[in-house]
Amino acid sequence: MITINLEAFRQYSVVPFKYGVQRVEQCMFLPFLLFIIILVCLPHGINAQNAKVAGNGSPCDTIQRVVVKDTVHPSLMRFGTAFDYVIPFVSARFTGLPGVPSCCPEYSPLSASGFDVGVFGEIPMLPALSVGARLGLSSFSMNFAQRQNVLLANPANIASPLSVPLLYSLATSFSVLSIEPYLVYRPIAMLGVHVGVGFSTFLSGTYRQSERLDTTGLTFSTLRSERNVLSGVMSNLASILPSVRLGASYEIPLGERGQWLIAPEASFALSLGNVVNSLQGANASWTMSAARVGVSVRYSPERTTPLSTEEIRILQEQENQRYEKRIAECKPIAAPSQAISLAKQFNIFAKIIDVRGIKADGSVIENPTINIEEFLASRSRYVLNSIFFGAASADIAPRYERIRAEESAGFRLENFAEAGVLQIYYHVLNIVGKRLTQNPKADITLIGHADGLTEKNEKRLAQSRAEKIKEYVVSTWGIAENRIKVQTALSRTPNGTDGDEILEAEEQRRVEIQSNNRMILEELRFDYFVRVIEPAKIRVTFDISSNAGVGEWSVEGKQHEANGVALRTATERYKRLFAKQGTSTDEKILEWEIAKSETLPQSREPIEVELRAASSPDANSPVVFNTTVRTIPISLVSVADKERQRVADKRTDSYTLFSFAYGTNAPISGNADVQRVVAAIKQTLKPGAQVTVSGYTDTRGNEITNGILAQQRANAVAGLIAFPNMTINSFGATKINDNALPEGRFYNRFVQVDVQTPLR
Repeated sequence: MITINLEAFRQYSVVPFKYGVQRVEQCMFLPFLLFIIILVCLPHGINAQNAKVAGNGSPCDTIQRVVVKDTVHPSLMRFGTAFDYVIPFVSARFTGLPGVPSCCPEYSPLSASGFDVGVFGEIPMLPALSVGARLGLSSFSMNFAQRQNVLLANPANIASPLSVPLLYSLATSFSVLSIEPYLVYRPIAMLGVHVGVGFSTFLSGTYRQSERLDTTGLTFSTLRSERNVLSGVMSNLASILPSVRLGASYEIPLGERGQWLIAPEASFALSLGNVVNSLQGANASWTMSAARVGVSVRYSPERTTPLSTEEIRILQEQENQRYEKRIAECKPIAAPSQAISLAKQFNIFAKIIDVRGIKADGSVIENPTINIEEFLASRSRYVLNSIFFGAASADIAPRYERIRAEESAGFRLENFAEAGVLQIYYHVLNIVGKRLTQNPKADITLIGHADGLTEKNEKRLAQSRAEKIKEYVVSTWGIAENRIKVQTALSRTPNGTDGDEILEAEEQRRVEIQSNNRMILEELRFDYFVRVIEPAKIRVTFDISSNAGVGEWSVEGKQHEANGVALRTATERYKRLFAKQGTSTDEKILEWEIAKSETLPQSREPIEVELRAASSPDANSPVVFNTTVRTIPISLVSVADKERQRVADKRTDSYTLFSFAYGTNAPISGNADVQRVVAAIKQTLKPGAQVTVSGYTDTRGNEITNGILAQQRANAVAGLIAFPNMTINSFGATKINDNALPEGRFYNRFVQVDVQTPLR
């Protein structure tokens, strides 16, 4: 497990949540007629395909390196057996069965139940889409009844017949064979949603029909309470009963490889015809839809559980050795290309001597593997409620992002998950406009300011600045004018020295936004993944020479972008992680500082480091090239891996508190926004949590004063949190944001609270 420290945390890469699981599938298209054909023919198709790949000779330039993924290319092929409880939903309207005498006025469904056993097979068509077929045998019963008062002879008084309840009952049972072709879509790993059709044929159907006195103490003349008892085999059963089916299942792998799986499942079938034809009665009908709930036992030809990090490393090493061996064996017999011949003739030489990892403490790792561990995290982005203006100007500065009215509907706050604080701040007018549309009862007040130095608190200028902001919010976001109030306020006369009064005047030229609804200016909060990467640096040592002179050379590190493919092809896409070009042969080293890089590894794909060199252009000789490649393995432990393996983990939540006036550590306790954030922090605190409070200032003032002020700000926030064993830091003046801008200085006056909470 890689240890996180506060300083390293600032260099973590940010990766927004991406739902779903990437899988590597091999597309297979086999004839699909009936389930039996799948069982018989599919193994032969697989063997033939594998034999073709194994026996295919290829020249050197087509030898490809297999990249080991976190799974061993599960094909999503499934064979299995299902056991289900069947719940029929019966709709019936008839007076009798075909050819069976009946006095019932109309039967009503009473109860129904059954069970089903089936075998099925599924083969993949696309990475998340499979086609399947199921052969099932069902047995179920359906009971009908109707109660009616009838007149019977009264032995005690012949002239006064008795009115007694008579129960007409019909009990039926069926055996049904069905075949169901269907499609399976997997939105996430192990969850399958299937839709298809079914065709059922009734193998047998029996019935028992009777009339029974539904009271005690009375009998028919036969001295029995039941009469007209008829039973037998039903006729006119539906030969083919079609249906539409929808269902879902969730697979649970068993064992280390997960080739055997157990899956709870549920489905519903909507019948499209009558169970029995030629029923007695006007507009007679008898339909039956059914729900199935049960479990299936499944077998996958290949494993479905992810490989461990160690398994990936071993398999990748074996594959690298195999690849290098094939390349070495192929070179002597391969026909030399023109480029290779010219490289020998002009003796151009390019070689990667070694690739090393440099840890944060300076220690060296030979033949490194880049280890990446993901952690859950969250952070806040404070929305500064001021828009700053140029001297004597009421024009909104170009750095503030403005959009057209027709673009407002597509504006999404979640798009700022990876943005920096100033990137988000420059959309403050759009953020306020968006939130006003979402909160129709909210109003805002725009308070215009002119500075007290050169602008002399000119009220007309302050008013114009506020009106400009109102005009944009109304025209772009369609906010009613009566929801936006415009006011002005006075600024104090700056009294600083050494240019500080000029900086203070810049901060006074602003429009301040206030609202009666805290949601309008509430900070943005995002969940994301933190990736801790070791080693901190990769050092590539290389050598280039040529008797014809060296022209241009380049060293490039790239990672494969495509998903779901195991073999390298010339048309695949790569993401460049680092690069260096030059013409001098004196340069021998490239260093990639991973923590400071804007582009970081995103997957388990190995990084390919390619050195390419060209000879110097010469009228007497053509330009020739030489290329060499080295790979750097990646070991990625994702949050999903740790959840699946139930290993110890931790989560980091970061909170940023602003509202610090220049040169003060207040307001703190009296500020409602600060109190609200502190309350949110306290709710997340659990035993064992590690809390770090860090204070910062802008670059106004001297170094000693700023260090003391940052410490005071951190202490003030820590006092409000009041959690034991907190770490309190003072970083003084910071250049995180541009101190040449008034908003940059505002954003540099803050306290950050980091809460690390142990999981599991």
